[in-house]
Amino acid sequence: MTSLPTLEKEQKAMELGAKDFIQKDLFHEKPQEVAERIEMKLVTNFVVPDLSKKLAANQKEIVQDMMVSMETMDFLNVSQEFCRQLGKLFELEHLSFWKLSKDKPHLLVTVGSRIPENYNPADLYTELVFRKMIKSRKPYFTNNIYNTKQGVFIERSREDGLPAEMGVPMFAITESDLINNHMKIPEKAPIFGYMLMKRSKVFSTKEHAVISKLIVRCSTMIWRLYKAM
Repeated sequence: MTSLPTLEKEQKAMELGAKDFIQKDLFHEKPQEVAERIEMKLVTNFVVPDLSKKLAANQKEIVQDMMVSMETMDFLNVSQEFCRQLGKLFELEHLSFWKLSKDKPHLLVTVGSRIPENYNPADLYTELVFRKMIKSRKPYFTNNIYNTKQGVFIERSREDGLPAEMGVPMFAITESDLINNHMKIPEKAPIFGYMLMKRSKVFSTKEHAVISKLIVRCSTMIWRLYKAM
């Protein structure tokens, strides 16, 4: 916190481990925005050990972009920008964000290759890999859905040459909920969304760890915007 963050002050603060700078008057003028900014910083401040420089840079860029998007964009635009950045930085050839409901899923965002034209959104709920994810409440990935048969619209993926797949559940919790539960997903938190990703080259375990954490943590912000609509 500072009333006038000079370059000298910022450099000294960075050396001491500061992550962000918030002007003092904002605590009085916009306390809610300050609280939200701090919470966003907390939930996106995670470490995956032994990352390559590229993966670490990707993680940092997505978090920074998300922080900027949250200042001015609404639910749908933030979702689109988040998906676009994930697709670009992690070289995803298909990404789709599904909003889940009891009746059927709703496809909100697609990046890269499209879902099959004859694919009924309700069919997602019949996919074995999706049902396993809902039951386990954990992200999954496989690098050969052709052999394992653990994938979504497998035949279309075969045609497009996309054997590697990752899926991540998104929970109906805000940043506050996650922080108050010691950065763990509450056991009874509903799943509100599903992020499906496919590409031609394999996913490493480090990539899976970074991508899944980014989605789970950033989805708390996306859910907050959805609730506010």
